[in-house]
Amino acid sequence: ALGRKYEKLEAAYQAQKNVNDKGIVPGLVYRVQVGAYVHFDMNQYLGDTDKSFEGENQDGMNKYMMGNFRGMTNAEAFRDDIRKLGIKDAWVVPDIDGTRVTMDEADAYLSKQGS
Repeated sequence: ALGRKYEKLEAAYQAQKNVNDKGIVPGLVYRVQVGAYVHFDMNQYLGDTDKSFEGENQDGMNKYMMGNFRGMTNAEAFRDDIRKLGIKDAWVVPDIDGTRVTMDEADAYLSKQGS
């Protein structure tokens, strides 16, 4: 039994180490997506930025996000300010351990954390 516990702890440690090595913010964070484009690609610039501005290619679109907010309230306030700058399609997207999830999945994650 002790060996199995050790194996589980070692697997969890390796998974967390992998997350940290890739520079992924662990846990739930909210980012503000500022654009999704088919024919516009800024990915060549992203190598010189930190994790506060990121791009990804998903569903054949180049998507760009800003910020890593631990709370939805701050993410929504940032989104509202971005919209005031003229980026009307900005919206909040949640990530768990570096993977985009739905708002329902984010709510379920928060519910489990509070239990």
